[in-house]
Amino acid sequence: TRRGERLIKRALDFAIKKKVEEVYVTVFPKHEKLIELFGKYGFVERAKKYHSNDNYEFVLVKDLNTFTGDILSDYPFVHTGNVNKYLLSIYPKYHTLLFPDSILNNESYEIIKDLSHTNSIHKAYICFMQDVAKLRRGDNIVIYRTTDITGKAFYRSVATSICVVENVMSKSDFLDVDDFIGQVKDYSIFEEKDLRTWYKKPNIFLIKMTYNVSLNKRITRGDLIENIGLDANAYWGILELTDVQYKGIRTKGMADESYFVD
Repeated sequence: TRRGERLIKRALDFAIKKKVEEVYVTVFPKHEKLIELFGKYGFVERAKKYHSNDNYEFVLVKDLNTFTGDILSDYPFVHTGNVNKYLLSIYPKYHTLLFPDSILNNESYEIIKDLSHTNSIHKAYICFMQDVAKLRRGDNIVIYRTTDITGKAFYRSVATSICVVENVMSKSDFLDVDDFIGQVKDYSIFEEKDLRTWYKKPNIFLIKMTYNVSLNKRITRGDLIENIGLDANAYWGILELTDVQYKGIRTKGMADESYFVD
């Protein structure tokens, strides 16, 4: 269920909060998949730790002050320069299942399950909005949880999280429905039968993104309009943000600025 990714995210979040400069882990050579997992998120071999029986462990270290420019090696840091920023909407019934650290105060932790799509650093967002085709790798995404009560969006729809785009795929990018399901099954909340039905539609899009930052304060639609300057009459399914609006969301949301590499 991708608990390894969940553990890495929680450990790195804790380290950043505590202003730690390095994080390390020791791994026996036989755990090849685990070594590969740590390497994916920027851990590099720094030394070997030997034991009395001549066995040894790799000492893998992640430097939290050095950046490569790669969105995975530098995870969970968010590069904000020379990329576009967007607001992306998600329905309440899906939100916390995908973004568990962004749970709302009025939600129960019982809804968070030990499942791949919840634990994974990577998220699959499936939609039919043509405008998502303009997203590019590295673009910053503000996740916007829509209202759970009709007519109450001004106070109950909220911005909660910041993600980074890995890639965007349209139907033509998949070999067939099985290829599509293989791409999303561990990162999407939807059951296979639903995925097979939706794949039949010609305008389906898949956004793959990393879950990087949970805002410390949720920002209501009202605040986004009145204090951040978003257009109330625009379509908020996907909405491009100016740099000023994006920075305003980070500030209003009390995001830890240590995550952002400007």
